[in-house]
Amino acid sequence: MQDKYIWQAGWWRQKERGRWALTLALAAVLVGGGALLDREQARQEAAENAARLAEEQQSREAERLAAALLAREEAEQQSEVMSPEQESPSPETQLSPEREPDSEAETPQPPEADYSEDGQTLRQPEPEAVRVSAGALELVMPVNGAILRGQGYDYDPSTEDYRFHRGIDLSAAAGDPVFCAAAGKVTAAAEDAYWGGVVVVDHGGGWSSAYRGLEPSVEVGQQLEAGSLLGRVLSTIPAEAAQESHIHVELSLEGDSVDPSAWL
Repeated sequence: MQDKYIWQAGWWRQKERGRWALTLALAAVLVGGGALLDREQARQEAAENAARLAEEQQSREAERLAAALLAREEAEQQSEVMSPEQESPSPETQLSPEREPDSEAETPQPPEADYSEDGQTLRQPEPEAVRVSAGALELVMPVNGAILRGQGYDYDPSTEDYRFHRGIDLSAAAGDPVFCAAAGKVTAAAEDAYWGGVVVVDHGGGWSSAYRGLEPSVEVGQQLEAGSLLGRVLSTIPAEAAQESHIHVELSLEGDSVDPSAWL
């Protein structure tokens, strides 16, 4: 009889332990599921915030670029140089649209002419206005690759977080040539621990371009034409090691970042 009571007590203890184990297992599943849901929700919120920041950044860049181009158009119009012979008439000599000239003094006279010794009349050539070109750059592709990653806020696979990507990544194989997008002067050409190698070219008018992830073959101060060889693509870029072989290209106007994909 005593053995029976001992067996029943052991059986109840095992049953109670089973219930506790099942309860703990269910609690662990619920806690783990809640953590996964919280993590996924945080990831979605981060992606939405990144998209919103990217739209705001693109809008600000478009406004700055439009303002810069408008200022250059105004400077182009003001740069027209007039000859002394083409001075604007005074208000006293201007005629209103409704009034006809009523005297010979008011009739416009032809410009003065020079006369040669043989009596032939030689009219002086009219001076031409001098214009200064201040339009946007016309760029060529540095490499013949597709865009792997655009400019703006997005997920960086190398750092595994969301951040602003200044420039675009163009697909290119290791050893491929990298060409200068526009004529200009080399202001930087050096090996870099973070980017592998960097070349920066000043195109004038506030424009400059930067090429990262190449082995430079140019020197600082060198004048280049559009399509000139800058260097060769490296097998990997330390700062973007998680991506396939590519070249990183940036474009700036007056120090402000401009999306190169809008010009290339």
